[in-house]
Amino acid sequence: ASANVTINVTQAPLTITAQDKSMVEGASVPALTAAYSGFVNGDTSASLATPVVLGTTATSASVPGSYPITATGATAANYAITHVNGTMTVTAASTGGGGGGGGDDGGCTTREGSSLLWLAALLIALAGARKKVRRPTN
Repeated sequence: ASANVTINVTQAPLTITAQDKSMVEGASVPALTAAYSGFVNGDTSASLATPVVLGTTATSASVPGSYPITATGATAANYAITHVNGTMTVTAASTGGGGGGGGDDGGCTTREGSSLLWLAALLIALAGARKKVRRPTN
């Protein structure tokens, strides 16, 4: 004998977490990655019908601080997906303090406005160096 049977399959929970990253101001944004928790029966991220989309508002021009890394858009018929955002931490560029040498730039960095101050100081120094020196008379 045969019979029709209805089977209700509950979706397995799957959490996709944007992994926290860090970068130094002025540097390129590092590759964004995600961690997956909850795949069953040998499934992997390749099993998703739509892959996760990772993004951040941080850019190479971002000032030091914390920026969101968003995880969105992943879909799969057999999974109830929860997306968890991460954090991009941008740290200040080192100002160094060294005396240079060995190809080192001495830790010098340029910040908005500091180039003009440096140029002004250079021009003042050059103007002072161009003054004629008079030889004292006996």
